Amino acid sequence: NSSGDSTLEVVITPDLSPRVRRAALALLVLFLLAWDLWAVLLDRRLKLPDTFVMHTLQLQMALENGAFWAWLSNLGPKGPLPPLLAYPLLLLLGQAPLAMRLVTVLAHGGLVLQTYDLGRLAWGRNVWRHHAGLWAALLLGTCPFIFGISRLSYHDVLIANATVGAMQLMLRCRLDRWRPALALGVVLGLGLLIKHSYSLYMAGAGVWFLLRRVRRPRHLLYLGVMAAPMAGIAAIWAVPNGLAVWENLSANTSLGDVPLTAELGFYL
Repeated sequence: NSSGDSTLEVVITPDLSPRVRRAALALLVLFLLAWDLWAVLLDRRLKLPDTFVMHTLQLQMALENGAFWAWLSNLGPKGPLPPLLAYPLLLLLGQAPLAMRLVTVLAHGGLVLQTYDLGRLAWGRNVWRHHAGLWAALLLGTCPFIFGISRLSYHDVLIANATVGAMQLMLRCRLDRWRPALALGVVLGLGLLIKHSYSLYMAGAGVWFLLRRVRRPRHLLYLGVMAAPMAGIAAIWAVPNGLAVWENLSANTSLGDVPLTAELGFYL
């Protein structure tokens, strides 16, 4: 400058390069999948029961005897999606625990990727958004509860997949185009096919979505586009099993061993 002073300006950005982000996510997912597979294949101490193994075996028998709709109508409060996802692996690998536990193992890896995207979206255009996404993926992926049940054929990991997937779409969907609204409705419907408690997990996010996104009368049209596939998909299982679902909810929230306040607190 005119005074003869020299000034060196250094601009430091906290953003991560795409290569670093992909490498970090890949390493995290591979580590978790390897650990899950080790537990399923080699750890002989793992003796906990699997919840949808029996439904998957019953599905195999029903398809062999042409009784699929009878099987679907007698599932009770547990939805048909987990057995349907496990059935191709059952045909490929035989009647082994890995066939059905592999569904939740793979879902665990997918959940890490979903959580990264959700954490990034929640920070908007903030320069720290990719760091937030990676930390969210790391903390949820290694959460002891999620890390433990991902080795078993439990519904909880798949419910987490559907919950995070719906939240991703809720942050992106502004009810101004039909395709995002339709995609959100499909994800919500598939989530309800996992287990009836998915509706309780999504209740708070659903209220937020309605309050933030429904601002004009035309938004109600796209809300209908979202609700139609959700109701249609869920009705496939909910209609013939509605009484069993209601009895299960009543037993767990009023007259059963679990008080209503404890049950609602758990879902919150």
